[in-house]
Amino acid sequence: MVGAIARLVVGGDGSASGAFTRSSAFMRLRRQRYRAPSVDDYLPGEWPGDAPRESTSLDPETFRGSWLTFLLGLLVPDLYYRRSPEGGGWTWWFFDTGVTSWTTVDSVRGAESLEVRQSGPRRLWDEIEAAHRWWVARDRPGLERFGLTVTADDEHRVWLDNPRRRVQPRQR
Repeated sequence: MVGAIARLVVGGDGSASGAFTRSSAFMRLRRQRYRAPSVDDYLPGEWPGDAPRESTSLDPETFRGSWLTFLLGLLVPDLYYRRSPEGGGWTWWFFDTGVTSWTTVDSVRGAESLEVRQSGPRRLWDEIEAAHRWWVARDRPGLERFGLTVTADDEHRVWLDNPRRRVQPRQR
């Protein structure tokens, strides 16, 4: 999704901890970029496959160009997305990196209800909505409220407000 820069201070025990300071809005090297499989690897056959029509009021445009994609990366692991123009709006495609699940959301400006399609063992849109509810329930924290601790044995822990409030991905 989106990366962020953290300013860490090394402790006497070899761990390092500190707050995120800003988005890492620089271009990744080619070898660092995720090489996404073809959509056909997820959806063999005709559209929409086995994905029933559902609806949502959460517009994924809320996340575009925002640090909220950083939060989705934390709470909904192994996820990537593509966005393409469709009619008067956008179609968002979300995929898991295991090539087992996908979802689409058609974003139309001003619409109260948006069409969703989900397929596979992971209900990706449900996970994304749960991440959004998590964010709202915590008073919509900005990037500056998040931090990172790296232990001496290389365990990475993201936290909210202080290192004791660890941010964990939703259990599937």
